[in-house]
Amino acid sequence: MRCGSCNLTNLYQWGSGDGYQPVGLISDSSGNLYGTDFGVDTIPGAVYELSPSNGGWNYTELHEFQIGDLANGLVMDSAGNLYGGDFEYGYGYIFKLSKSGGVWTFTTVHNFSGPDGEFPQGPIVIDRNGNLYGTTIKGGAYGYGVVWKITP
Repeated sequence: MRCGSCNLTNLYQWGSGDGYQPVGLISDSSGNLYGTDFGVDTIPGAVYELSPSNGGWNYTELHEFQIGDLANGLVMDSAGNLYGGDFEYGYGYIFKLSKSGGVWTFTTVHNFSGPDGEFPQGPIVIDRNGNLYGTTIKGGAYGYGVVWKITP
């Protein structure tokens, strides 16, 4: 069913020098949007922020990954930290981006090793206690993936 009174507005369009294929969005209480995009060929993946400004939107890259895929969208905890997963190196990892003094800092929260999972993919969920939950598409005791929990 089409909505005859609905309007679609493109807020930001990826182009030369940006990432490739934006994946998912989350928002904060100030109306900023956060997301990830895939890396392909010579274009690295990234975590980005879109901030409302004078009726438009400003794009800011918060972290650039090496050439390779960025597998997940993001989740935000109550302190405003962003968490996501990537399977660029080895078996993949879960990362955290935290903001202090206007600067975003990237840290690795967990590196998967195979028995605990391989290649995190799909959304990450955060509970009221700040625990992170997600899945991998391979690894574990039988090699078919795991559901994991991380307490940061």
